[in-house]
Amino acid sequence: MSVIRNNLFYIIIGLVSAGSIGLAVWSVMGADDIQQSVKQVEALHNKVRGINASNAANPETIKKAAENSEIRKDRFDRIRKAAVGPQRDDPVTGQPRELLTPRSLPEPESDAARITFKKKYLESLDGLLTMLNARGEPMPDEIEAMRNALGGGSTASADGETPAWRPEPVQQVIRTGDDGGTDRSSLLRRNAASVAAEKIARRIYMYASRVTFGPHSALAGDDDEKPDVETIWHAQLQYWTAKDFAVALSRLNNARAEKLKAEDRGYDAWVANMPVKRWAFLRMDDKLGRGGGINVTKFAPSHTNEENDASHFVVNLRLDLIIEEAALYDVLDAVVSAGYYTPISIKIDRVDQNPLQEEYVYGDAPIIDLKIDLEAYYFRSVYEQWIPEELKPILATKDAVQLYDRDRRP
Repeated sequence: MSVIRNNLFYIIIGLVSAGSIGLAVWSVMGADDIQQSVKQVEALHNKVRGINASNAANPETIKKAAENSEIRKDRFDRIRKAAVGPQRDDPVTGQPRELLTPRSLPEPESDAARITFKKKYLESLDGLLTMLNARGEPMPDEIEAMRNALGGGSTASADGETPAWRPEPVQQVIRTGDDGGTDRSSLLRRNAASVAAEKIARRIYMYASRVTFGPHSALAGDDDEKPDVETIWHAQLQYWTAKDFAVALSRLNNARAEKLKAEDRGYDAWVANMPVKRWAFLRMDDKLGRGGGINVTKFAPSHTNEENDASHFVVNLRLDLIIEEAALYDVLDAVVSAGYYTPISIKIDRVDQNPLQEEYVYGDAPIIDLKIDLEAYYFRSVYEQWIPEELKPILATKDAVQLYDRDRRP
């Protein structure tokens, strides 16, 4: 832990050197310049065509100028595409992002479309949990079921049915009515909550739940209430942002699992041996256009002086994670590489594990509580097609709220 604290400055500088901050700021501030440059190249290209039509006496000069024009145009096209690519394209498919449900933005085509979006939104959050191979801690009914199994004189195993990745059944049998023992291992095997927690842990790579992603309060219920267009916009952007980070974090854990399997240790591919143990919260500030935040907190002040304008809007984010201490740099690198997310502040605390492991099983490696504050930049050129008309001018104002709304904010 002390090594991390002593070298945190150099870790952050390393991320900056890798281009995470510079690329984000350059792309946001330079997007319009790139487009203008492309227009200038196109104008030059047209000028060359005019020369070709009016002055055929110098064909070699004309040919060379035309070739240079095409090269410059191609170069700027590639730069422009590279700049918007991380936001325009889905992080899994590499194809342009799509709405969760067609024709739900910038204005839902019907009430049915609104209800369909709500259902699809919740299903998609569950899809992120599947991607992460994640779930939450044991529920009370699961612990009670285990307690009944133990109290009934039966045997219980942390494995349940032996998972496919186990090389052989390794039973941790719990019998009631015997003296058991007083060592920690014996206590864990007789404690229903501990057994239920381990049974879950051995099947997942990470702890997370719907609560991790908010979800948007107006969409959290299972009723048929129709969300308004602003809610749909907020939820859609929240989902795209959550997916960026879910893909980045899942790749880290999946790489560790593949490494373990390659070493014939597939039975160790579970949360206790993963770099990212728990994703507690994704937090987004109320700056998506008249609100829209999730798990809102007091975010770290920014040092970039970036504000909303006609080309982009800025949103404060925070990721609350529990990770292996040794995986800190890899996690930071994955997070800031997930898109145009500039790290603003990093807070690290040691985690004291519950010796009974009644909720979370994190394994034996030292772990830390990591809170990463970020500044997200969203290009209007990418998102303009989906932003509700009434929110377009608001997203160009400070904090993306109307003046009378901002004056009332605490």
